[in-house]
Amino acid sequence: LRGGGGGGGGGGGGPASTKPREQWTSVFVRGLCADDGVPRIEEWLRAALEVTPARVRVGVDRSTGLAKNWAHVHFVKHADAMRAIDELSGMKTPSGTEVKAEISIPRDQMRDRKMGGDARPPAPYGGSAPPQVGEAGDAPGAPPPPPAEPTFGLSGLLAQEANTTAKGVSLKYAEPADKAMPRRNFRLYVFKNNEMLKGNNGVLHLHRQSMYLFGRDTDAADIPTEHASCSKQHAVLQFRVREGSTEVHPYVIDLESTNGTRLNGDRIDSACYVQLKDKDVVSFGKSQREYVLIEEDD
Repeated sequence: LRGGGGGGGGGGGGPASTKPREQWTSVFVRGLCADDGVPRIEEWLRAALEVTPARVRVGVDRSTGLAKNWAHVHFVKHADAMRAIDELSGMKTPSGTEVKAEISIPRDQMRDRKMGGDARPPAPYGGSAPPQVGEAGDAPGAPPPPPAEPTFGLSGLLAQEANTTAKGVSLKYAEPADKAMPRRNFRLYVFKNNEMLKGNNGVLHLHRQSMYLFGRDTDAADIPTEHASCSKQHAVLQFRVREGSTEVHPYVIDLESTNGTRLNGDRIDSACYVQLKDKDVVSFGKSQREYVLIEEDD
């Protein structure tokens, strides 16, 4: 996973660097066209991404020196890696093959998993697992940082069974400890171009679950968003109970989507819960659909 020249010995090209390598988040990309060759694959991957990766390593057959149909793309920031997954998944290469992308498991964690060790993936949104020592930005030997805000980290390769849909789709999001079922009747009224959608698509009842996932992936989303600017797993409406009280309120959290989530026309920060109030209007990406939250009378 970490690539680069290893072992002792010198080889040509100047002295080896003694500076410790910054720990990256690595994205595994498969479905590439091996016939395109290493330079073309690398060039295409860099051009396809809005965020510049720290490094691109295309798989190479050691016996022939030819490219394989996969690559590792490394990012300094975990959020950039997750954004890259969303951008690359389903994209077509110049040769017409469809690409799939997911977080790579570090080899040491893969080994520990097979041996029954306690290695685990990064905590998903809302998860309670503390950050790992040695993540990007930590000095060697530094104590663990304090618990962070909800963070990103689950992928198809790392997903736990408890955090997958009935169809086996891995979820980016895990509900927080203060999740709660709504105790009042909330509904979302869906509008497009100032007209409410007809039939069941126009009124969404929110009293049956503690959270609702919005996104383009119909196998994962509770409320599908069909617009191309929406991410596969875009945002979540989460019911939470306030600390020290029994009141349950709805919140929205953007799952670091590419085109963002808007509340009353203003884009909200990603990975942060924002409380929703009666008659608030939520929209996703560049879709013209607007979701109006209404608290119904008992």
